[in-house]
Amino acid sequence: MRAAALAALWLPHLLAASFSIEQVLEAPFASQMRATPRGDRIAWVVSQRGVRNVWVASAPAFHPAPVTVFKDDGHPIDDLAWTPDGAAVVFVRHSPNQEKWLWLAPVTGGTPHRLDEGSSPAVHPKRRLVAYVKENQVWQASLQGRPKPSPLFRTRGNCGSLRWAPDGSALAFISSRATHDLIGIYDPTTGSVIYPDPSVDRDSYPAWSPGGAQIAYVRTPVSRTLAVFGPKRSAEPWSIRLYDRRAGTARELWRAGAGPGSVFRPLGEEDSVFWTADGWIVFPWEADGWNHLYSMPAAGDGGLRRLTHGEFEVQEAAMSLDRRSLLFCSNQNDPERRHLGRAPANGGQTAEV
Repeated sequence: MRAAALAALWLPHLLAASFSIEQVLEAPFASQMRATPRGDRIAWVVSQRGVRNVWVASAPAFHPAPVTVFKDDGHPIDDLAWTPDGAAVVFVRHSPNQEKWLWLAPVTGGTPHRLDEGSSPAVHPKRRLVAYVKENQVWQASLQGRPKPSPLFRTRGNCGSLRWAPDGSALAFISSRATHDLIGIYDPTTGSVIYPDPSVDRDSYPAWSPGGAQIAYVRTPVSRTLAVFGPKRSAEPWSIRLYDRRAGTARELWRAGAGPGSVFRPLGEEDSVFWTADGWIVFPWEADGWNHLYSMPAAGDGGLRRLTHGEFEVQEAAMSLDRRSLLFCSNQNDPERRHLGRAPANGGQTAEV
């Protein structure tokens, strides 16, 4: 009834508008923007009339241009990732049969081509190599010449959340089991896999320190109560944990309080834990009923700092190019639109971009 009433109210205005339905459907929609590590190129997905393609813009002019020319409708594109030199974009394209295929699109010269069936690509930071998930396991393929896909390692459970260490010396991942999720680390030099901090709870969102010596991650306790339909406002509190590769030890850095904010609310579909260049851990917390950004030193001293304030939701966030502040998307002071803001990780003044 409510939908019918709204339609009756707005239909005369829509019919009197100076644009057609075809024009509305033809309007392009951009999403999934990704920058190279140097910030000199940007890639994103453009959806126009149901057809999705990858576009790129390069410094200094940043003139946009497509690097794929798909023409068939309804095939989503996601998981964009740059090669280390910024010369090509890796992405996942869905097929009509619900399959996911890994693609490589050169920015200048060359033709986009499929690498292998798979998803969740993690491009090696030093080599033209990509790790990805295929059949719930981690595979690898070369990004030059012929791909030659092969299993990187095999393990129990379903693998995901692949994250290379900044120097490429190890690959962190999450191994999902029936009742719990473990953080794992693969060493390409020895070919070994370890689970450094096993528990019966659920680990997620691994984030490497700048030097690759430590990993921060979220631990969510497994619920001991029956799940019911509807929002879950409180639970056994979640925590941020750190694993030190050199010492071989793990510890709890911070734990949420009981009550409001005890349920972990991630940011969008990307990273929800960030490790800055100067050693701050940034994460979301719904302590006051709004999902805001907080930070604290990885060393554990200095206490918790709140980075965003007000009655609004931080919906997505990404690290700045210098890795010292967070760029975030929110509905601050404007519930009808989303705005970009910048929050220094050490608690400095937040500003709108």
